[in-house]
Amino acid sequence: MITKEFDPHSTRKIIFEFNCSKCRKSIKETVVPPKPNLEGDKDTHSDTVNPELYEIECRNCKNIYKVTVSTSIIAGSIYSEDLPDDTVINTEDF
Repeated sequence: MITKEFDPHSTRKIIFEFNCSKCRKSIKETVVPPKPNLEGDKDTHSDTVNPELYEIECRNCKNIYKVTVSTSIIAGSIYSEDLPDDTVINTEDF
């Protein structure tokens, strides 16, 4: 299981790098985090959470890795039960 936090206000991209657990081919995938839900009550953190599910596919064997990236007005988080524990996660800021 992978969990990581990031700054939703400065992060422009999230880059995942890992080897496929099925065929061992290298995978590098970049996603753009969702924007916080600014329609929610800004006095309540949970009302501004905006989760988005991404599916990263191995181009070689078509194995799918599901990753949830969530943002709010306070924090950003990455969660996956599918990604290998040695996954490298980098962020690219504005």
